Amino acid sequence: QGARKGNRNNDTNRILHYWRKIGIDNNHCMDLLRTFNNRTSPPLPDDELATIWKSVFKMK
Repeated sequence: QGARKGNRNNDTNRILHYWRKIGIDNNHCMDLLRTFNNRTSPPLPDDELATIWKSVFKMK
């Protein structure tokens, strides 16, 4: 299940941090993120996903 409106950005950010922490590679994370987002109500726009993605994966 994805996130609900009002929690979408925070939940997406949190799950990306978790996937990164447990060592899932970037390409697989993006595939998982798309699946997660498709289950989100309503899904985040692609530009918002990209912004969250960049903020999580620029941190090393």
